[in-house]
Amino acid sequence: MSRLTDLIDTFRDANGGRSDASIARQAGMAPQTISSWRTRGLKELPKQDMLRGLASVLGLPDEEVFYAAGVDTGYIIETVTEIPDNVTDLPAPPTRRAARKGKPNL
Repeated sequence: MSRLTDLIDTFRDANGGRSDASIARQAGMAPQTISSWRTRGLKELPKQDMLRGLASVLGLPDEEVFYAAGVDTGYIIETVTEIPDNVTDLPAPPTRRAARKGKPNL
């Protein structure tokens, strides 16, 4: 699945399961556009007016829809910034021993 179609599916689930064609028409796109995104994926960024129209129909900020399209096309690369819960046994950082006269710290 893609981030953009996830946004569309969330809207559909909350609004009686509207068809992709119906949502596309209301957003000012060809009826088959969203269906095509589902089967072929996004190969390039859709035009801004298409994404703005979709954001308006979905009731989302333009930025959220643009971001989803950017991730789906690879223009935006997401990175993991949280440490997973199962990472608990990390080794302790090395400690420095007190230096003896004439010998370096190891």
